[in-house]
Amino acid sequence: MTLFDVLDSTWPAARTEKIGPFTLRITKGAGSRVSAVSCEGCWTDQDIMDVEALAQEHDQSPLFQIRGDHQKDLDKALGSRGYSIRDPSVIYAASAHAICKANKTSNHVYRVWPPLKIVEKIWRQGGIGPERLDVMARVTGPKTVLLVWVNDTPAGVGFVALHEKIAMLHAVEVLKPMRRKGVGTRLLQEASSWAAETGATDIILATTRNNLPANKAYSSQKMEVVSKYHYRKRNTF
Repeated sequence: MTLFDVLDSTWPAARTEKIGPFTLRITKGAGSRVSAVSCEGCWTDQDIMDVEALAQEHDQSPLFQIRGDHQKDLDKALGSRGYSIRDPSVIYAASAHAICKANKTSNHVYRVWPPLKIVEKIWRQGGIGPERLDVMARVTGPKTVLLVWVNDTPAGVGFVALHEKIAMLHAVEVLKPMRRKGVGTRLLQEASSWAAETGATDIILATTRNNLPANKAYSSQKMEVVSKYHYRKRNTF
């Protein structure tokens, strides 16, 4: 099992198709993670052309996810074909038990499923709409939504799900007036508590490298960067 198996299980595409060494994720309107192509083996230029054609058959612009340094050759090949780098990202990991034992703020957290209307409203303000709610609904394993309140006011939300012994936190959104109040940290701590109670040993999450506040917050919680990825996409196809 890899960390990307956890990502795929806890944030699943509507469906997938295999073609040669590539996996095409087919999902409309729910972002890069569930509409990207990943490579799980040796490839040829013809394999790239085949998966490009398959993506277009499904009305998707080919989007490749480059998973770590071991895919440098694929990364270079896509660059030579006119694909530019998008959203360089990192995956953080930590012991779920270590995070949940950290000193917690006084902010209260509710665990709910399915999402409440107030949760959907907060997500909607952050650009997380019905298509991403459908992604969460597709998760078949243990999962929950976390809702943080600050001074009796809804402040932030997140979604956490479990795959085998690893939980992953997704869709963290904190309302602008509630930022710098420890809401993101509280979401991570509660996600870790839920994960440990559900049988997880570790908790992971992904964020873009240019999201400096998030990177600073996760590093401050003793989380470590354990993997990285980015996307390759053509401006026109």
